[in-house]
Amino acid sequence: GGTTGGWRRALVETPLRIPALLGFQAAAIACSIALLAFVPSGQPTAPPYALLATESEVTPGPSWRVRLAPDATEPAIRRLLLRERLSIVGGPTETGVYTLVAQDADVSPAEVTERLLRAELIAFAVHQP
Repeated sequence: GGTTGGWRRALVETPLRIPALLGFQAAAIACSIALLAFVPSGQPTAPPYALLATESEVTPGPSWRVRLAPDATEPAIRRLLLRERLSIVGGPTETGVYTLVAQDADVSPAEVTERLLRAELIAFAVHQP
C-alpha cells in the first residue's frame, strides 16, 4: 500500500540527490582552492597574540627569564608582577618561558631574583644581564 510506495519513491529520488550533493561538494572544494590561491605566500603573518607593551613603552631595566608553575593563576601572577614592578615583555616560548623586565632601572637584580625564586608560582627564574 501507501508505505511501500514511500520507500520506492525514496529509492528513485535518492540517485538524483547524490549528483547534486557531489556537485555542491565539488563547488565548495573549488572555492576553497580559489581562496588559498589569493592568500599571499611568503608574507610575514602577525602572531596570534599581542603584547601589552612594546619595547619602546617599557622602561629599560634588568630582565629575567622565568617559567611559571603549572598551577599558577592569573590573579597570583598579576599580584607578583605588580608587587615586584615587573612587566611581561616576551613569551611564552615553546617551553613556557616568559621574559620579564623591571619597570625601575635601579632595582637590585639579585634581590628580585631571590624573591622570584621564593615565589611558589615561579618554577625557575634567571636574571638576564
